[in-house]
Amino acid sequence: MLQQWRKPHTLVISPEGALLDSNGNVERLVDMQSAASINPASWSQVLNELDKISVRRITKPIRFVVANQYVRYAMLPWQADIYSQQDWQSLAENHMRLLHGNVVDTWKVSIAMQGYGNPLIISAIDDVLLIQLHELAAEKKWIIDTIEPAVVSIVNHYHNALIGEAWLMVIEPKRATLVEMYNNIITRFTVACPPESQEQTEAVKLVKRALKSKNKENSVRVFTLGESALVADFKDPEIKVSSLSLSKNTDKTASIGEMLAGLL
Repeated sequence: MLQQWRKPHTLVISPEGALLDSNGNVERLVDMQSAASINPASWSQVLNELDKISVRRITKPIRFVVANQYVRYAMLPWQADIYSQQDWQSLAENHMRLLHGNVVDTWKVSIAMQGYGNPLIISAIDDVLLIQLHELAAEKKWIIDTIEPAVVSIVNHYHNALIGEAWLMVIEPKRATLVEMYNNIITRFTVACPPESQEQTEAVKLVKRALKSKNKENSVRVFTLGESALVADFKDPEIKVSSLSLSKNTDKTASIGEMLAGLL
């Protein structure tokens, strides 16, 4: 009976590989860091390599975290005349189709409600990624607890810090994701994919544009998460910046994948 109450393991699928956290110890099962560049479709390479290796038997359920590179995010405004889950789902799929075109037909579009009257979070992941993930879990006799987009995992973990008018900036290699929030309610996503070594510069620009568009200068605190080399220079006199504290077992020099795996 006690096993049902244990926290699940976390397995992160990201461009840097596959990372497993079990009881606070992060193990890199697949290492893709030697790749010359980050391939947006590299999840297939990661899963193929994960399928090849022999992994010790894992009896606890696994919470899979899918990296931001493999997820498309959007927001759906609240509509008081919509009641059924099916209607919300249809609206979300149509909204993503307007943004991305018919490629949405190959994605699994999911919605997450944030309470009555608040906008809904839309996330979309390739259908084939999810199918392969389920097949891999079945082959290795893993029990899937949940499959979460990375931003959802981060916000859930740090919800006590992200109170009031607090925004989240996740800085990764060749990517910056700004999550605008108010009292733990996500209101907007903005993503930039700058060239290597330009991540901090682009991240600052994203925040400054968002603050200016909403006349929020000096009223928002921006919390950063990312590899130390990427967040170190995220500074600007017009932005109130704080760094999110890492899990106690996560080293300050950790990669973003290791940080995600360490979120309990």
